Amino acid sequence: GNRSTNAAQAVNAGMDMELPWALNYSVLETITGAGLPITDAVLNTSVTRVLAQKIRFKVNAVSGAIGLKAKDPATTYSGGSVSNDAHVALALESAVKSITLLKNANNTLPIKGQSKGGTITSVAVIGANLPYRITSADPGGGMINWVSNVRTGDWGSSRALSDPAKSVGPLAGIMAAAGTGITVTTGATAAAVGSAQFVVVVAGLTPQDEGEEYTGSGDRASFALDAKGTAGTQNNLITSVAALGKPMVVVLQGGSVIDMPWLAQVPAVVMAWYPGMVGGKALGQLLFGDANFSGKLPITWGSSLAQYPTFNAGATTTMEYDLGYRRFDRMNTVPLYPFGHGLSYTTFQYSNLQVPCSTVTKNGVVNVTVDVTNTGTVAGDEVVMLFVSYPGSTKRRPIKELKGFYRVNLGAGVGKRITIPLRVADLKFYDMAANAWAVETGMVKISVGPNAATLPLTDTMMVQ
Repeated sequence: GNRSTNAAQAVNAGMDMELPWALNYSVLETITGAGLPITDAVLNTSVTRVLAQKIRFKVNAVSGAIGLKAKDPATTYSGGSVSNDAHVALALESAVKSITLLKNANNTLPIKGQSKGGTITSVAVIGANLPYRITSADPGGGMINWVSNVRTGDWGSSRALSDPAKSVGPLAGIMAAAGTGITVTTGATAAAVGSAQFVVVVAGLTPQDEGEEYTGSGDRASFALDAKGTAGTQNNLITSVAALGKPMVVVLQGGSVIDMPWLAQVPAVVMAWYPGMVGGKALGQLLFGDANFSGKLPITWGSSLAQYPTFNAGATTTMEYDLGYRRFDRMNTVPLYPFGHGLSYTTFQYSNLQVPCSTVTKNGVVNVTVDVTNTGTVAGDEVVMLFVSYPGSTKRRPIKELKGFYRVNLGAGVGKRITIPLRVADLKFYDMAANAWAVETGMVKISVGPNAATLPLTDTMMVQ
């Protein structure tokens, strides 16, 4: 039936493995052979490719020495977790560079203690204790303590465990970064804020909200916090803390867009994603200004579910040509935050965009340059984005497409000329009429800026 058809089409198209389990491929033996949908030769080609990689990684070795190189003696393996100092350092760097500052009204952040010329001597870290359900064995005990738990993702097939002795959650990271002179308290209610001068509320999505092993709840049908569980718990907590009128920040953890009905009442918001085993340490450094925010949204953050296409479970869903920021462009819809949005403790100015070639061949590379200057008072990273568009095209093309980016570190007051190589071959599109990939001749508009909605500099070139 369908499995046989699916498997035959997939193998003949060159897909060697079906993951995470062999559902359609469970029938391969019955549909392979002379006169059958898959020939022995085609299947042998797929099997050869799979075996070649297994042998490359020494999976066939009887000694157990699996992998391309010998095991690092500094690496420890325990209960499925991997930890060594190099990995932990990389996890910290990744968290610092990816945690995204969405809002920072009135320079609420960084938290300024007396050592940095401020007056903050007490911080409360508040977060709900939230139950959730999943279908398999649960290493989290069915309860998330947002303040202390280390979030490395949902508890599905992407489950990642870290060494507890080397892992740092939000509270521990904030306490470490606060240092002397600032008292850090914690709790699960607005009342627990007490006399604290600054409040950090940690909230987010549970494995039941967006994981793949939830019980009978299916995909997310809402962007709301707690939509599948104790609806309103975290939103009510955030609203109650905001009503205290104190300087505060909401730190969100999750894999995608989260509705924020309290946004107008909250001066600062941070999207931490799933920040990894030492995400709490990175968070502490960022909140207190020991590190600067430089994360940019890899998604378009809509203002409501209505701004996204509808997917009908069990019914026909039409997949549109434009997705993500390209769909928002096509629909002329303004999101809450555009693709690439992310604030910093400093400011950056763009100038002097140079596209060195007025005409270029289809196999050329154009080294686009732009000057970026840190016009603020602290050092910071800026991620420069390069988009292209095709003003004269008669083909079906997105209104604009990201084709390059560059992360540059700049001290306060420092400027630098950066180069973003643009391969003309990367401007190819799938020409439905010709049934082939093609690079279109004609004008290409190049736009550079910090995000998809802010592209102050433009230039053009002609593809011959």
